[in-house]
Amino acid sequence: MRTRIAALSACAITATVGAATISPEAAPVLDRFLSWYGSAPGMSTVVTQKMENPGMPPMTAKTHVAILKPNLFKLRTSTEGGGDVPMALPDIEVISNGKAMVQAMPELTSWSESAAPADLAVVDQSLTIGSVAGPASLVFDLASPNARQQILDELESVEYAGKEGDHDLLRLMSKKDPQGMMPQIPMTLTVGPKDAAWITKLAIKVPAEYAMQGLPEEWVIHFTEWKKLADTPEVQTSFNWTPPSNWTRVDNLMETLMSGMGDMPPESGAPESPHPMIGKPAPNFTLASMDGADVSLESLSGKIIILDFWATWCGPCRQGLPVLMEIADKRRSDGVVLWAIDIDEPKDKIAAFLEQKKWNLPVLLDSKGRVAAQYKVGGIPHTVVIDPEGTVRSVEIGFGGADMTRQQLNTLIDEIVKPATAPAG
Repeated sequence: MRTRIAALSACAITATVGAATISPEAAPVLDRFLSWYGSAPGMSTVVTQKMENPGMPPMTAKTHVAILKPNLFKLRTSTEGGGDVPMALPDIEVISNGKAMVQAMPELTSWSESAAPADLAVVDQSLTIGSVAGPASLVFDLASPNARQQILDELESVEYAGKEGDHDLLRLMSKKDPQGMMPQIPMTLTVGPKDAAWITKLAIKVPAEYAMQGLPEEWVIHFTEWKKLADTPEVQTSFNWTPPSNWTRVDNLMETLMSGMGDMPPESGAPESPHPMIGKPAPNFTLASMDGADVSLESLSGKIIILDFWATWCGPCRQGLPVLMEIADKRRSDGVVLWAIDIDEPKDKIAAFLEQKKWNLPVLLDSKGRVAAQYKVGGIPHTVVIDPEGTVRSVEIGFGGADMTRQQLNTLIDEIVKPATAPAG
């Protein structure tokens, strides 16, 4: 299932071909809830997930989802809590009326439009802004025309795990990663009774090698407020969207976000919220490199330092790191150095990944994510630029594309290397 469990499963596991093994006890429960979703013309729910990171306030992410088959849908994300730690993306709305799909960010007063996906099975590929659907991807899977195959192709086994009140529990095991980069993940799905066979909870066990001090051993996603939607003209109309008169249509909403365009209008009175580390002294640390040598931030004093917090399982990290490597190599004469700080992964797993990618990437090992907590990392990739005086000059969360990353980083490096000459007095 294309669920994203905070940092652990922000990127989906690549499934191999072939359906899961289903135990005889699990089969009727599986058939019951798949038939329940298959027979419904439409549905709506609220998907809730509490996210915790050591040293940072907990956040609760909610996604409101409504679907009308074959390809009408709307989802709205929101985040509560988190203190002054910013999210990787602001709240977003995605709406398809069956012909056009709109992606809108109220915070940016901007929106973009593209053709609606043909059906719900390809919704994930159609959302161009990261993993917008998050755990709500499971709802789209269940409402898709080939729900059974789509779900079972990503699982190795489905077993019956008993009851919780009048609800049944299914134990799911993810498939083995063909590349060996991600462990298998056990999950428990809670399914309602025959007259309301909605899924109500998905509990995901954190593999031992990804356990972090201060984090729960299990990530839990709740599905509440389920309703069946009828295919009526009134319900169809609810999937239409009209942009407010003061909003701006853009070609690429992600590029608008990453370039800082589409800021809230001055009359709104909403202040900008830069990352709290910008302008502050970079916290010192000492971490082991892949060859076992200790590297401290202090030892890099006088350099322009790029720190990229990442993990091997993170798709945007895998996209962004080659661009950072290219920039660091080309700007080496300007004193630019890159260190990729892997968050809490085994050294042998990282080594195998680097060998597979043929990357000459300098990596530091952040055991238990302690340095990530110092730098208030709430999502990855999380790229920090530190000037030669040790001040944090820039923080970028996520990957906005190669061209934009090159432009932003090279411009910043130019500013640091060649500070503006003060006007003559």
